[in-house]
Amino acid sequence: MSNDWAWRIPSILQAASSVIQLLLCWCIEESPRWLVAKDRIESAHALITKYHAAGNPEDPIVALEIAEIREALRLETEAAKTTSYLTFFKTAGNRHRFFIILAVGFFSQWSGNGLISYYLTLILDSIGYESEATQTLINALLQIWSLIWGVAFALVVNRFGRRVMFLTSTVGILLVYIVWTALEATYEKETELNGQGSPGVAKGVLAMIFLYNFFFSIGWAPLQVTYVVEILPYNLRARGLVLYNLFVALALIFNQYVNPVGVTNSKWKYYVTYDVWLFVELVVVYFLFVETGGKSLEETAALLDGEAMTEKLQENAKQAAEEITVHVFDEKRRQSQA
Repeated sequence: MSNDWAWRIPSILQAASSVIQLLLCWCIEESPRWLVAKDRIESAHALITKYHAAGNPEDPIVALEIAEIREALRLETEAAKTTSYLTFFKTAGNRHRFFIILAVGFFSQWSGNGLISYYLTLILDSIGYESEATQTLINALLQIWSLIWGVAFALVVNRFGRRVMFLTSTVGILLVYIVWTALEATYEKETELNGQGSPGVAKGVLAMIFLYNFFFSIGWAPLQVTYVVEILPYNLRARGLVLYNLFVALALIFNQYVNPVGVTNSKWKYYVTYDVWLFVELVVVYFLFVETGGKSLEETAALLDGEAMTEKLQENAKQAAEEITVHVFDEKRRQSQA
C-alpha cells in the first residue's frame, strides 16, 4: 500500500482500543476506598461483600476492611494538609515508595524492550531478515505472541504474587539477553569473515526475541501500573502516578534518541550494556520490591511504613470494625422498615 492509508489504518486500529476502554469504563465498579471517602458506607459494604466475602454480609472481613479503609483515610487526611511531592522524601516509607516508582518507570522501558518495540527493523536487518514482507510477518506474530502471554500471566498474578513474577521476569530477560548478545556477536563476526552470517544463528536471534517477549510478559508487561498503585496510600496515589508517567516519558526519550545510534554504530557491543543494566535491575528488584499480593492497599501501605504503623492501623481498625457493622445493619433495618 503506497498511499496515505498505509499510516491511517494502523493509527485507526490503535485508536480502536481506546474507544473500547471508554465504552467499558462505565461498567467498572467504584473503588470501595472512594465510596468510604464519600461516606457511602452502605455501597462500600455491598461491594466488599460481593467481591471479598462471597456474598456473605456477616463475614467479619467486610467490617474489618471497611474499618481499615476508614482508619487509613483518617490518618492520610491528617497528613494531607502538608502533602506535596516533597512528602515522598519525608519518611523512610515514602522514600521507599519513591524509589520503587522510579525503578518501575525506568525499568519498564529500559529492560531492552525499547529495542524490540521501536527498532525491530534495525535488529532484523542486522541478522539478514531484510525483506519488508518478512519483517511485517515477524512483527505481527510477535505482537500476537505478546498479547497471548500478557493476558495469560495477568490472569494468574494473584496465584504467584507480584514479587515472584517481577523476579522471574527480570531473571528471564537477563538470561535471554546474554544469549542474544552472544548470537548477535557470532552472526556479525561471521558476516565480516564470510560476507554472510549463518542462517541458524539468525534463527537463534529471532527465537531470543520471541523468548524475551515471553519473559517480559510475566512481570513487566502486566504489573507495572498496578504495582505502583498498590504501594501508594490514598493521599499520594495521584502524585505517585504522575511521577511514574514522568519517569516513563524520560526513559522513552532515551530510547528514542540513544538506542538507534547504539544499535547502528556499536552493533552487538551495544547489547552488552543491556546485559549489565539488566543485572542491576535484578539486584534492585530483589532488594527493593515488596510483595503486595494478598494484602489490602491499607496493609501494603502499613507494610512500607514499618511495624509501628501496621500495628496502629490494625488496632484502630479492629476497634472500629464493630462500630461499622452496627452502623451498616442499623441502616439496612431502617431501610427495610421504611
